[in-house]
Amino acid sequence: MARNAKITVHPSYEIGEISESLFSAFLEPIGTIVNGTMFNPKHPTADEQGFGRAFME
Repeated sequence: MARNAKITVHPSYEIGEISESLFSAFLEPIGTIVNGTMFNPKHPTADEQGFGRAFME
């Protein structure tokens, strides 16, 4: 099933400012968090599912 989408951008329509901190600052540490601090089944403090207990608390 083909669907068509249309986006209209009006340069005068503004909801608010976008902080420059959002660009890449959030994404940079995700690899370390997911594959290290949050989820690491080989870590000695990981629970049965591989999640870090300290992170989950």
